[in-house]
Amino acid sequence: MSLLRASGLQWHVRISQISQFVQRGRLASRAKRYHSDNADSSSWGLENALCSPTLPLIHKGVHAFVLGRPGLFTISDEVLEAMKDRTPIVGLETAIYTHGFPKPNNYDLALEMEATVKDHGATPATIGILNGRIMIGMTPEQLRELAESAGSENTHKISRRDLAYHIAASGPLLNGGTTIAGTILLSKLAGIRVIATGGLGGVHKGGENSLDISADLTELSRNTVAVVTSGMKSFLDIPRTLEFLETQGVFVSTFGKKTERVDIPGFFSRESGYISPYTIESPEEAARVLLANDRIGLHSGNLFFNPIPKEYEIPKSEMDPIIAAAVEDSSSVTGKDNTPAVLAEIVKRTEGRSIEANRRLVLDNAKIGAQMAVEFSRLLKEFKARQKEYQSTQLKGKKNPNSETKSSSNQNPQSPARENAGPDSDSIIEETNGAFGTGAMKDTLPAEERNSSNTILVVGGVGIDVVGKSTAQEVQLRASNPGVVTYSVGGVAKNIAATLRQLDPPAPVRFLSAIGKDMNGISVLQELQRLGISTKDVTVKKDSRTACYAAINSDEVEGGLSAAIADMDVIKSIQGKDIAAAIESYKPKIVCFDGNLDTAAMKELCIAAKEQGALVVCEPTSAPKSKQIASMLADLGLELEYPIDIISPNLDELDGILEVVNSKLPTSKENSERTKPQVQESFQRNQTILKSLKNIIPRANDLIQSARSKLALDIDAQARGSNSAQFNAPSEIQLAKCITKSIELLHLTPTVITKLGRKGVVIVRTVQHPNPAEASTRSCYSLQQEIQVRPKGNVVLDFFLPIEPYNPVNRIIGIHIFWAHAVNVLEPHAVVSSNGAGDTFLGAFLHSLLNKEAQAPGDIIASPWTYLQDEQVAMLAHKAQLAAIQTLKSHESHPVRNKNAQESQKRRQEEKIWAKIKGTCWASKEMVDSLDRLGGKADSS
Repeated sequence: MSLLRASGLQWHVRISQISQFVQRGRLASRAKRYHSDNADSSSWGLENALCSPTLPLIHKGVHAFVLGRPGLFTISDEVLEAMKDRTPIVGLETAIYTHGFPKPNNYDLALEMEATVKDHGATPATIGILNGRIMIGMTPEQLRELAESAGSENTHKISRRDLAYHIAASGPLLNGGTTIAGTILLSKLAGIRVIATGGLGGVHKGGENSLDISADLTELSRNTVAVVTSGMKSFLDIPRTLEFLETQGVFVSTFGKKTERVDIPGFFSRESGYISPYTIESPEEAARVLLANDRIGLHSGNLFFNPIPKEYEIPKSEMDPIIAAAVEDSSSVTGKDNTPAVLAEIVKRTEGRSIEANRRLVLDNAKIGAQMAVEFSRLLKEFKARQKEYQSTQLKGKKNPNSETKSSSNQNPQSPARENAGPDSDSIIEETNGAFGTGAMKDTLPAEERNSSNTILVVGGVGIDVVGKSTAQEVQLRASNPGVVTYSVGGVAKNIAATLRQLDPPAPVRFLSAIGKDMNGISVLQELQRLGISTKDVTVKKDSRTACYAAINSDEVEGGLSAAIADMDVIKSIQGKDIAAAIESYKPKIVCFDGNLDTAAMKELCIAAKEQGALVVCEPTSAPKSKQIASMLADLGLELEYPIDIISPNLDELDGILEVVNSKLPTSKENSERTKPQVQESFQRNQTILKSLKNIIPRANDLIQSARSKLALDIDAQARGSNSAQFNAPSEIQLAKCITKSIELLHLTPTVITKLGRKGVVIVRTVQHPNPAEASTRSCYSLQQEIQVRPKGNVVLDFFLPIEPYNPVNRIIGIHIFWAHAVNVLEPHAVVSSNGAGDTFLGAFLHSLLNKEAQAPGDIIASPWTYLQDEQVAMLAHKAQLAAIQTLKSHESHPVRNKNAQESQKRRQEEKIWAKIKGTCWASKEMVDSLDRLGGKADSS
């Protein structure tokens, strides 16, 4: 009888599932599954065979082993997230807590080690055995439980030989602190490449006779893991340990300067008297060695000694006699208990100094280990990207080996290149065809723009816009309405980025967003590349839906939008740390984000951008989302002056922002103590300005009404009949509401741009100047008000409200209020789609701001952007309004440059996709025939 039958198990192979397994990762070998005779067949399948319901299905990659064995390994949520996101992880041993440090200091050290790793950009994975389960990462509660179990009869040191017993033994559940050997083994199984620890085991003195040699050394020879340590434990035989490591093929090095003599550290001392075989000068160099080890395929470990910081070392001359005495006194203790006995004797003889030295050196090792892991992760991603690019090049060469020759011979040297037509559709399809994996795409931004000092980083939503516009005279609720439905790629942040790229000259834009691994995601990537927007920072989320926005438009509603539904969960998954990393990497001049982000991510964005000195711009997106932005802004604004430099709401969004901000005023009892003095001063100053507005608003309204009359008199009859002659102005109540609410926000954001649709745009901002006497405000100490009627009916209202006395610290000299009449107002029937018009306005405004000339001497400097006077301010608004008009007249949610060329390219791209679908092996004859019929209908129409 076989062992299977004796245990009541049978071996079943479900042939029907093998092909599915092959398609899901070529795991036909795993299609075999043991199950009991009473097993529920509904539980069969790859997910249940490999993973628990709480874990994501990951068939490939370095973490697959532990993820596929949930009955053996427990992975913390933090480590699991890092595995999914392919971010750096550092393994940490636990024998130091169970058999090294005394209680309760062992628990405190465990928390310090994890905090140090996090502070340097990696995720800590503390490894051990708790209650009979292998832990890859632990919560603070689990760490405490393991640390408090130190010294009990059920808590042991764990090396390779001990693992199986401690998870399978009968009786009480066992705990274990992993030695370096145990941590190396479990890290390798978990796909963790770097571990940080204290002291390495080695050959004990007299080991040539006793064969007392630590398993740390043999485990290093078996696994491609990098170990950061401060040397062999000081009572070991260092020269024999080095000889053993050399025989086992382990790379041994020490951090130091190559121009100096560098010793193997003596753990508590920086020198041991034995020269290090190799010297490594930085964690970056160590990461390169680790990557080279992988590429060669050596399959052996790397040892990086990190000497104890000078200020905490105990000199060798002092430690040598202490160690000799400790070894002598502990000579009767053998086996795995010898090392703890010697260490305890050293603690006693140094009166506890060795404990603090040990603490300092392991924390420094955690720092170096985290830096190595971060650099190794970066190098690995770069290597894989280059490898993928090379393989793609080789693949294309095999498909068409003569393509380069043909194209060069057939090219007409006098024919102009397609201007800004974007990447070829073949490359777009190749980039997203079939196996488009999780992660980020390659950088498609033109090389000359990648290091531009004028870079704009746009962060936020991208997805599919489904827009329905009813053609009925009246929209019927709870009924089907005739109309036109269009499908396009939209998203507030994407619309802004597209506007910046499509206007002339194209702005150097970096776009950070996230999509799901679905068909909509493929459409998004193809559209972004067609528009010339780099997809390098667009992350593909495996188990998420690509964002989608479904809208119903109607001529019956002002602004065109009747209702909409937004599914933006994937955008909220964007992590603040990823945004901060992009800001640090690109050092953009402007960072623009929309309201689809999570509030925590918004906060990290603002802080990181301010640290880099970037201009922070926010598009609130919607009234509900504007309240989330306001909450973040009000809280962060108590500690950080001007978290957002420019915010661009409509009236509804402005209402939502003020509703939240007024509930969190800096003068309130709960906020006053933690509010910065400059924020308090700004708030009080604006309150004073608000009191003077009761006389200003009526005057502004009178000026607008007089301009209406003047416009009617000045233009000829033909102009009066054209769109340009239409005059739509806000009412006195609307104007008052817009200006007062904007001023109420100026202590948090110094520029508020309120979009009023057909009634124009209002800009309210603070004005700064280092020397007010030189500011050309015409007369900055008296109220300036002006209404101008420009050619073709362009009307602006310009106010300057001076602030006295002048404060040289904040340099604010006044508040500028500007209103511009909407240009080229469209009739309702001429509006094709209102989606993206507001986004286009902001994108075009930033485009003009980015490309403006330097200010002339004497011009007012506003916070945060240069004060462009008279015609120049109007031109900024005018260009932005014209771009928005272009969007209103098309199905696109942004302006399109070379529209015919882009539409032609899009058609070619769609034809390529249909051809690929028709040519796949799984397409049935009926499907091909139906596609042909569809193609025929499309052609004939």
